[in-house]
Amino acid sequence: MAESSSGPDLFNQLADEFAERYRQGERPSLGEYTDKYPELAGQIRELFPALVAIEQFGTGADQATGPFAPRPGVAGPIPERLGDYRILREIARGGMGVVYEAIQESLGRRVALKVLPQYRLADPDQLVRFRREARAAALLHHTNIVPVFGVGEHEGVHYYAMQYIQGQTLDAVLHEVKRLRGGSPAAPAPGSGHDPALAASVAVELVSGRFAPQSEAPAETESLAPSPPADPAQASPTTDLGTSPGSSPSASSILGRSGSSYSRSVARIGVQAAEALAYAHHHKLLHRDIKPSNLLLDLQGTVWVTDFGLAKAEGTDALTHTGDLVGTLRYMAPERFAGQADARSDVYALGLTLYEMLTTEPAFQAEPRARLIEQILHADPPRPRQLDPLIARDLETVVLKAMAKEPADRYHKASELAEDLRRYLADRPILARRVSLAGRLLRWGRRNKAVACLLASVVVTLAIGFAVSTAQWIRADRHADREATLRADMARKLYTSDMLAIQQAWEAGNVERIEELLRRHLPDPGQPDLRGFEWDVYQRHLQRSRPYLSFSSSDTPYVVTATPDGRTLASLVYVHAPHSADERVEFVLCDASTDWKPRILEDSPGTFSDAIALSPDGRVFATGSEFNGKDGKPQPITLWDTATGRPIRKGPRGRGAIVTIRSLAFLPDGKKLASSAEFVGGFRLRQIAEVVI
Repeated sequence: MAESSSGPDLFNQLADEFAERYRQGERPSLGEYTDKYPELAGQIRELFPALVAIEQFGTGADQATGPFAPRPGVAGPIPERLGDYRILREIARGGMGVVYEAIQESLGRRVALKVLPQYRLADPDQLVRFRREARAAALLHHTNIVPVFGVGEHEGVHYYAMQYIQGQTLDAVLHEVKRLRGGSPAAPAPGSGHDPALAASVAVELVSGRFAPQSEAPAETESLAPSPPADPAQASPTTDLGTSPGSSPSASSILGRSGSSYSRSVARIGVQAAEALAYAHHHKLLHRDIKPSNLLLDLQGTVWVTDFGLAKAEGTDALTHTGDLVGTLRYMAPERFAGQADARSDVYALGLTLYEMLTTEPAFQAEPRARLIEQILHADPPRPRQLDPLIARDLETVVLKAMAKEPADRYHKASELAEDLRRYLADRPILARRVSLAGRLLRWGRRNKAVACLLASVVVTLAIGFAVSTAQWIRADRHADREATLRADMARKLYTSDMLAIQQAWEAGNVERIEELLRRHLPDPGQPDLRGFEWDVYQRHLQRSRPYLSFSSSDTPYVVTATPDGRTLASLVYVHAPHSADERVEFVLCDASTDWKPRILEDSPGTFSDAIALSPDGRVFATGSEFNGKDGKPQPITLWDTATGRPIRKGPRGRGAIVTIRSLAFLPDGKKLASSAEFVGGFRLRQIAEVVI
């Protein structure tokens, strides 16, 4: 055993090893494996006993289990006659014997003759079971159960006669349906009685949803014939679709017209089989081996339940011993592995059969047998609509309810299954309800308790962690809310206090303080704006009172002028000194082109200008004075170049009684300069004409 293996691969290796040791005569104990592999103890205790039961009788996934399993390689010569019956050919070979087509010569009718092989007589119980099978089937008189005509024995060969059904088993028909749908079906099992031509004919009728009228079908009892046709295809009727049984009609021509017809055909088959089972259950008889190969479909679309070789009287062990694991593994209900069976077990097997018909795939098909058993017990097959979206949702719901793993979740009676299928066919609401996601999780948990408990503990831990973290988050959020409320309250109080402080600063003329307090309440991005109308009022007052530009000077400026465009500024600054002889006048020029950098020009020594004017273009400024010069005469008007700071020209000192110049102004055209002069005994405006610049 490879110690590095783990998970499903390890379990499958253990199962194969356990089965091989059992076949070699050893009797390994479960404890030997559970002690060595405790992580797989649950699966070992659950599945290994089923492997023991299977190995006792030798079985495959699609073979009957128990003492009824066919013996491989045993096929004796075909007898020519058994009493009143003349053998025509072998039809099929199954768990309880071989089925022949025969003629009952006394009545001239064709029958199916089931014969118990000679090797079965080595076990006396086999003969008892064979007779009880015939008796059980003979007690059931139902339209969809193959009737038994009689039981007999000829020269030590035991047999019983049944009605001969002109048709094929559902597994053979499904083989052809899958081929029609473009699939790659597996080869039919040996001895299944698969007639390709007849199965193809029935498959076409099934897919199309139409079966041949009664007038076109062969009679159930036929006149005595010397022998059957050499080619079975010659005995098969043509279908109403115009195809011979041996031919393969175009898949597109059939499937293109089928639509929901095939699903409805499957539902009709389910109704008939469920009604037959309900009748058998009413008579306290369980079939225990419902599967496609035990359902015959004739050319009229009638389903016939056959092979009651594994049947058991409900509530008794009349036909099998307690502990016998009988049936076909792939179609066994999960509870069968625990030795339990009731009507719901047959419903489950029929549900799997309908699932396989709808999807053309078995619900469970894993290999080896240990993995197949594990699938049956714990895994859910894909939902039918996942494999074929054209399947009706209601029909899917009915099939899934029939094949639920828990018996309590299935239809309790086969008649309930038949009723829901009839409701689907009649387009009426079905009684079954789709299982919700929560319901599927709950059922999965019941089947996988260990994993479910682990997941539940993880979920609970996560839920508790989430609840704790949520509670902490809520508390932190509330704390943050309280802090935010306190901060907002403090901010409002600070704002009110600052507005009062601004009022006091305004009255004191403290512009810098006002600006500081206003700037404090500018909101940051994402923060609430607490400013009211009073903030806007103070801000507007501040903007009006704040100087646009500030210039420093050596003393007090007393005359300021500017050009109309505001780009050049000139002022007169009187520079005081301790001695009057040292006092002087400075011309200060500022221009936007020099970034308002002050330029200082000094007046001519001994002159004191009192008036200044700038030309509209800012290239020239004029100065004058109300004081006389040192010579006692009025000082002339002087024109200066603002770029060089040099005088351009000097005007007249004045005429007549002019003593001083009080003010100057350039006219808008810049070519004339007006001045106001003080005269002895009054004032008079004198205009100096045509000042050329």
